[in-house]
Amino acid sequence: MKPGRRVTSTSPSAVRGDTSVAGGNVFDWGVVPPEEAFFKEANLYLNVVPQTGKEALAFWKSSRAAIVMGKGRKAEEDVNTGLAEADGVPIYVRPSGGGTVFLPGARDETGRVLCVTKVLPVKGSDLKSHPIRQLFRTGLKIVVDALKSMGMAADFMGISDIAVEGKKIAGCAQARKRNAVLVHASVLVSAPVDEIERYLRHPKDEPDYRGGRNHAEFLTDVVSETGLSEEKAEAELVERIKMLSLADNPER
Repeated sequence: MKPGRRVTSTSPSAVRGDTSVAGGNVFDWGVVPPEEAFFKEANLYLNVVPQTGKEALAFWKSSRAAIVMGKGRKAEEDVNTGLAEADGVPIYVRPSGGGTVFLPGARDETGRVLCVTKVLPVKGSDLKSHPIRQLFRTGLKIVVDALKSMGMAADFMGISDIAVEGKKIAGCAQARKRNAVLVHASVLVSAPVDEIERYLRHPKDEPDYRGGRNHAEFLTDVVSETGLSEEKAEAELVERIKMLSLADNPER
C-alpha cells in the first residue's frame, strides 16, 4: 500500500508521558513528523495541562509533505487521493475537528506552514457555557493579535478561520474534553498554493465568506502581506505570539 493511501489515525486516547514543564509551558518542537507532533499535542491535552492547571503553547513544522484531515472528514471528499498516492504524500487524521490542510515539508521549497498549538485548562461545567467559536477566539486570539502587530488586518472569519481582508491565512481546529480544550492553527507563512491546488479538493462545506473562490484566490500568507522573507516572517510571528502569551500569563 503506497503512503498516499494510508489514512493514519492519531487518536490520543492511550497517550501517557512526562508532565513536566521545564522552561514554562511554551514548547518549540522544531521540525518533526506529524505523528510525533500529534502525540506531543495529545500529551499536553490529556496529561500536562489537566495536571498543572496551566495553559500550554507549542510551535512546530512538519518534516515531510503531508495531508492532515480533521476528525470525521472523508478522504474521498477532501483529497485528490490518486494524486496523493502517486506522489507518496501520506494522509493523517488528527483527533480534532476542522477541515483538511496540506503541510509542506519544512525543508521543501514549496512553501512554509507554522503550526501553533494551545491547550487551555477548563472545568467540565465550563464547556457548556463556552461555545466552539468563543473557545477558538479565546485560545487563538494571540495569533490574530500577533498578525495585527505585524501590520495585517487579521480577524476570525467563518467558524474556525483566521483571515486578512477576506483571505484565509490560517485554518484552525479544536478538541474538547472535561478538563482541557486544545485549539491549533496552521498559519500560512508562505502558502504552498500549487500543492494545495493539486491535493485538496474544493471543500463541500465552505464558509460563506469564501464565495466559491478557488484556493489560489482564497488564500494569503505572511510573506505576501509583509514582504518579509520566509525565515524572518516565521521568526517574527513566533516571537510576537510568545510575547503576547507571556503578557497574558505573567506567572509563567
